[in-house]
Amino acid sequence: LPSYISTGPVNPDDFKEVNEIVAVEPLIDSK
Repeated sequence: LPSYISTGPVNPDDFKEVNEIVAVEPLIDSK
């Protein structure tokens, strides 16, 4: 998990929204 998630409490509802962003970031960073 990204450090900003693992370093603090996570709201499952928030994680669902963040998960979509996290899934896209590697594609952007790799270009």
